[in-house]
Amino acid sequence: MTAFVSNPPGRHTRGVWKPAGSQANSVEAYGVRNVRMKIEAEAAFSRIRMFVTQRGAYGSSGWKFAVGPTDTWALDSLANAFHPRKGAIVRNDLQDASNPIGFTRASWGGGGRVMRGIGSVNGAYAGADKSGRLYPSTDWPQPYQQSKTAQALGDVIVSDWVHCRSVPPAALPPSGLSRHFANIVVSAVGGAFPIERYDSQIRSAAAALGNYTAWAAGDRRQRLTYVRAYTGGDGVADFTVQPAVAGVPNGTIDESYPMVFFEFDYDVPVESFACWGDSNTEGYAWPFRAINRLSTPEKPVTGANFGMSTNRSCQYFTLADNIISTGAGFNHWLFPSHSTNDGTNTRFDVDRNMAQIAHRVQEAQRLGVRPWLWTHFLGVFGPPGTSGNDPEIMVFLDQIRKLCLATGAVLVDVAANWNRSTMLGADNTHPSAAGIDYCDEVFYQALLANLKWGA
Repeated sequence: MTAFVSNPPGRHTRGVWKPAGSQANSVEAYGVRNVRMKIEAEAAFSRIRMFVTQRGAYGSSGWKFAVGPTDTWALDSLANAFHPRKGAIVRNDLQDASNPIGFTRASWGGGGRVMRGIGSVNGAYAGADKSGRLYPSTDWPQPYQQSKTAQALGDVIVSDWVHCRSVPPAALPPSGLSRHFANIVVSAVGGAFPIERYDSQIRSAAAALGNYTAWAAGDRRQRLTYVRAYTGGDGVADFTVQPAVAGVPNGTIDESYPMVFFEFDYDVPVESFACWGDSNTEGYAWPFRAINRLSTPEKPVTGANFGMSTNRSCQYFTLADNIISTGAGFNHWLFPSHSTNDGTNTRFDVDRNMAQIAHRVQEAQRLGVRPWLWTHFLGVFGPPGTSGNDPEIMVFLDQIRKLCLATGAVLVDVAANWNRSTMLGADNTHPSAAGIDYCDEVFYQALLANLKWGA
């Protein structure tokens, strides 16, 4: 392999936003789901597009979405929370020649496409790529998972770009950082559609309110993500339909909308991370605390959480390959060395993990993306020499460190000073509060040392 060569400064302006993970399919329901979102973007932006992922084995649906800028962070009224606005003007309908403020509907003509995975593909799906419809790439379910559910390998479609010029905030947000905001309408339209939810990953009202309060107090690890589901109308044609209440998060809040993510084209250069992995990425979110701490409107850093609870490395690597193939705007990929869900740590297992990692490092080099590898704490009790350390894992982690040294991939060495007795949670699988803080700090220091504006 040749050493990684960084992207030229000032080249990259696209950043992807996804604070929630890909989610597991442990609880599957069928129906229509409509949501309104307010999203705090990292900087001023000019356009947005939407991606939809699918991990259900047989579901399909049509998708609609529309976007509109807003100049206020306030959530004290329905208009402030969910309507596009500029200055004193508030609109809740589609833009037209006489109304440059309202929502703009997305099309799926050039961007929407079906990704082909492993297994037999139903020929009837051919040609569906311009409808905003998402189909599984395979009719081969995967029942061999810890969750004992049948899931297909991950698929993804992407809309066309929607021009949506952000407007400067009318007042500084509580954090004192003058970020821009977008209102987004998303609708899964008709038919049988698996709404992927994993209830333990849905934020409670108390947690949502805690995040909002921390954001309002200036906690740089938090971002405003305000989401409400509602019924009635199709979510796009009928823009007058609104959630029942506004204000700070309460019992109806759902911060987690797992199946969609958004890409912003910013007005300034951005460092954009795709973070892949299992539940240690999805549900514990330490990479995003570190990213948010570093990001500023002048020098934004953004991240997308593609953690897949219950899934093994072969599955989240497949989802990564499909999302990467869409040309989504990442210039950094963060991968774990291995997964809690991979099972036993034999020589075969670690060889397979190394092959998967090495391949993605090579692909990153080919695409001009910078790979980052964090050393997983699975099998680690403490620094080398600590009683209980898995010998195969310790050799493997040394190989990961050497791979980073040889290729220029960035090493995020979580395992180096891991202390299982204090940093692992009571479930013996995920980090404790102290472990989350430790992982956050290790990644934050790596960001400071390796991003071109990180010093």
